[in-house]
Amino acid sequence: VALLALIDSYSPPSRMRRSFTQRIVGMRRQLQPRLVQERMYHTVLHWSGQAHRRRLRGIGEAQRWAYWSYRARPYAGKACLFIANASLDMSREPSLGWEQLVRGGLDIHRLPGAHSSIMKEPLVAELAAMLQAELDRATGAGNRAPQTSPS
Repeated sequence: VALLALIDSYSPPSRMRRSFTQRIVGMRRQLQPRLVQERMYHTVLHWSGQAHRRRLRGIGEAQRWAYWSYRARPYAGKACLFIANASLDMSREPSLGWEQLVRGGLDIHRLPGAHSSIMKEPLVAELAAMLQAELDRATGAGNRAPQTSPS
């Protein structure tokens, strides 16, 4: 992989700063009977080695099962992290927890705004330019002479 780019995402083991109200709302959401049932079902199937038998009924359910099943492992290479300033307010770690997992070094690029705004104009253009510069550096494209077509 020439470049591992992480765009405003928290690492799985990261610790987020959350207000008391945010914690209560999160607990209420987790205690919804359907989610509790789904999580218990997930746990039993994984524990028994039968998770492959589960048929997911929708995108939301598939995302939850992927989130619950994922186990992060260290990455030996280098990575670039693009962070919206508002995300830093929610994290206890300036790298959003990725420094623990990225062993080859982590380049951090900060962007103004929030997660939703860096994916929209005008900030998405800034993100695209930063990402392109990192891709060029990783692939050596910035060091190559421009190719000309044969005459």
